[in-house]
Amino acid sequence: MVNKIEYLRPGERVEFGFLNLFLQNIKDSRRLIYSVTGVGTVIALIVLLLLPNQYTATVKIMPEASGSTTKLALMAGSLLPESVLSSAILSESGSEGDNLKALVKGSRVLDSVLNRNYTIDEAGTNMTLTGLWEIENIELARTHLLSKTRLNQNSKSGIFSISVETTDPSLSAQIANSFVNEVDQFKQEMDRGNAATSAEYLRGQIAEAEETLRVKEEEKTAFLNRNRNYLTSTDAALNSAVARLEREVIFYSGLVLRLRQLEATATMESERATPRLTVIEAAQPPLLKSGPARTMDLIMCMLASFLFPVGLIALKTSYGWYFPQATRSALSDSMTVVTGDVNRAINRVRKPFKTKETAGV
Repeated sequence: MVNKIEYLRPGERVEFGFLNLFLQNIKDSRRLIYSVTGVGTVIALIVLLLLPNQYTATVKIMPEASGSTTKLALMAGSLLPESVLSSAILSESGSEGDNLKALVKGSRVLDSVLNRNYTIDEAGTNMTLTGLWEIENIELARTHLLSKTRLNQNSKSGIFSISVETTDPSLSAQIANSFVNEVDQFKQEMDRGNAATSAEYLRGQIAEAEETLRVKEEEKTAFLNRNRNYLTSTDAALNSAVARLEREVIFYSGLVLRLRQLEATATMESERATPRLTVIEAAQPPLLKSGPARTMDLIMCMLASFLFPVGLIALKTSYGWYFPQATRSALSDSMTVVTGDVNRAINRVRKPFKTKETAGV
């Protein structure tokens, strides 16, 4: 390597600067650069050739517009005052895409997908993913499965896609379709359970509303029996009281009717076994690989192998150019002192252990 002191004579600094020195060092070290670049390229080529092809299968689904609980909440909100029904029906719900992502990443769906049997080869060998990947720890198996899965939703069309990438195109398609089956089954169970809970709650609300309606009807009947001349009466207070009683009876009659409608809807939802997800495009074994991009990866590795020695030469040239000889000597002495102090500290720590080992021998 050429440094500033060896290469430059006094008075030549203006004519021959840092860039010239750097290029000269590159020229003098070109064999090193060629060697590192060649070795790095060969290693990268071998590794890329050993890497198996990856195949991505994608299933596209259209989520259900709303679940049973959301439907009940919408109906309740349109028919009844907010304070009439409990928050058990009016549950919070995010977008259907976010709900699907949460279900896919949940342990229930992941465990079901992991424990399903998949056809591994042409001989028809069936095996679970945990057995195929030889992962006994369930948490590691879930993480490994999620690392091979991508979830995406088109913001305009609402289409939700699940993509799975493995080294076997058939296995990728099987896993992607398994996700849809397990999520749909899980949603059915949740919807039926939520609807059954809502129906039970509504039956209690109906009983309370019917009892209130009975009381209001008795109050109206008793009031009219006491004031039989209400039809011909000109008393404003009497007419106002009669109108109020009639409004209360009409309101609670309508309330009972609407609660029964909600209860009937919840009951039907609790017994509905139809799919919640509409499969637009089932996953098929892909014909083309999705990775690795060997050509691009090889070019990037070649570039990195070339830039690594060039960067080292740039650092060494900068060190020789910007630091005078006295400063470099001081830095070297400091490093020697620091290295000696570290070695002494390590020896003091290791000395008791060496003594025990010697005594044991």
